[in-house]
Amino acid sequence: MNFEFRQKPINIRTALAAIFIGTLIGFIMVALFGYNPIEVFATLLKGAFGSAKNIATSLRWATPLMFTGVAAALSFRGGMFNFGIDGQLYFGSLAATIVGVTCTGVPGIILIPMMMLTSMVCVRCPLGVYSGLCPGETKRQ
Repeated sequence: MNFEFRQKPINIRTALAAIFIGTLIGFIMVALFGYNPIEVFATLLKGAFGSAKNIATSLRWATPLMFTGVAAALSFRGGMFNFGIDGQLYFGSLAATIVGVTCTGVPGIILIPMMMLTSMVCVRCPLGVYSGLCPGETKRQ
């Protein structure tokens, strides 16, 4: 599949309009469910950015998704569409979690690189192949 993709710069007005419209739709949806939209969004912002710990927690949970977005952007730049990025993320994290839970006696300085290496190998080897099999078949047909 060959995409003719030329990136155009986004106009600042377009970006601000998208943010405004998305927020407006969020306000409407929250109000339809019977809650105060201002209170809900204030709580949301306070929970994400209310303290240094909250900001760190937000970044901790957002980082894997940001890397997934970078992976998608790289495949789009190469003219490919990658169906299996989220599955690879899940399989890699599952493999790292299994290693972290089973190797309790290993010191952290060794365990963390071991978890990272296992995650990378798992995504690229047998389990990664199975995680990409269904999306690959969908694309082939």
